[in-house]
Amino acid sequence: MPSLRPTAAALLCTGLAVAYPAHADAATHAAVSFAWPWVGGVAMLITGAALFVQRWRRKKPVDTNSPPTGSASSANAMPDLYFEMDLDGRYLACHYGYRPELLVAPPEQLIGQTVRDVLPEDAANTAMEALHEANEKGFSNGKQYCLSLPQGEYWFELSVARKPDSAGGPPVFTALARDITKRKQAEFALDKERATLRAFVGALPQLAWMKDRDGRYLLCNPLFEQFFGAAEADIVGKTDFDFVDAALAGFFRQKDLEAMAADGPRVNEEWITYANDGRRALLETTKLAVRDAQGNVIGVIGVANEITERRRLEDAMRASEARYRTLIEKIHAAVVVHDADMRIIVANPVAQQILGLTEADLLGVSATDPEWVLFHEDGRQALPDEYPANRVMATALPVRNMVLGLNNPKTGTKVWALVNADPVLNEDGRVVQVIVTFVDITQRKLAERDLHLLTKAVNA
Repeated sequence: MPSLRPTAAALLCTGLAVAYPAHADAATHAAVSFAWPWVGGVAMLITGAALFVQRWRRKKPVDTNSPPTGSASSANAMPDLYFEMDLDGRYLACHYGYRPELLVAPPEQLIGQTVRDVLPEDAANTAMEALHEANEKGFSNGKQYCLSLPQGEYWFELSVARKPDSAGGPPVFTALARDITKRKQAEFALDKERATLRAFVGALPQLAWMKDRDGRYLLCNPLFEQFFGAAEADIVGKTDFDFVDAALAGFFRQKDLEAMAADGPRVNEEWITYANDGRRALLETTKLAVRDAQGNVIGVIGVANEITERRRLEDAMRASEARYRTLIEKIHAAVVVHDADMRIIVANPVAQQILGLTEADLLGVSATDPEWVLFHEDGRQALPDEYPANRVMATALPVRNMVLGLNNPKTGTKVWALVNADPVLNEDGRVVQVIVTFVDITQRKLAERDLHLLTKAVNA
């Protein structure tokens, strides 16, 4: 824009025009004609001096830490680095507030240099991208770059705006560089935690996943991908209602809500159908609320074990045990089963009758209990290590056709039994159970006694 100030020459010419009207006489004309060259020379001299002063002022060194706007106190309180730059990335002004240590060079060395002169290539490229974006759109926000400074590695976020008063000439830009190192360190730490969690979840042999409070998936592992028949990238951000029928999705959601409301893990069972092969499976699912540092619930994490085969074996074992118990209860012999600690875990009705004790009296009693009193056929009291169950446990060998007597507390009579005992071994050959079977031979023993007495009487 042309200067509005009149030059000295213009003022002189204007003054002469006013002082020299058209009707002046010839003498006046002659005087003016004589003086005019001198007046013009003085005017040119004054004009040249004014131009020199103007240019000198333009070349006056920039105060590199002068506030861009507002008061000095408010500018010095700024945590950001402030620059003025041209489109070539040349520093025109610099303000560092109270953080001079964040500059890559002293302020006086930056002025006149470009970002490519003083910044690493990646940081310079980022700055130039921001300048060109601001030149096109008027502003640029959010571009980040990293610098290795003497005191360590620092991250900055750049905001650039084109100055309004530069629209008519070469563009000038204001740039704010904010120190975001702590934020980036927190982000890096969070990324590391997420990577660790993702690696852990991916290595689990169970289905594993995490959701936010609204049921949107945040991550899952490969086994879970098989359930939905989709890649993790296609699962994240969606809910169960996008993959399974509404009834099952509603069941999942209800269990999520229960887990997020609970103080500890919640366990439930659920039947699912794998989308990748149509296979039905029973899952035992454990869900736990995920909380932030303040204890607020932010989501739920789940792990599911497939227990289809385990449930089949449990059902088969229960059926086998039912048949086993039915057999034991219906058999006409007494059966007593001891566990590895030699405690009675099964005693059928015949055993209860012969021993004169109830099932409640027998269960949990050890084979070494001193209340047991057994006799040999010759009347000697048997020692504990001679008891059939104890012999089998000690030797892992069966006991066959051992005759023992005992006193029945219910009838107060002596009962004789023919006893057999067999070990149950695990795959390592260790005794895990002892099954003792016996039959009441009291009548036979009484008959033998009577026959012996009769024979003795005949021979007397």
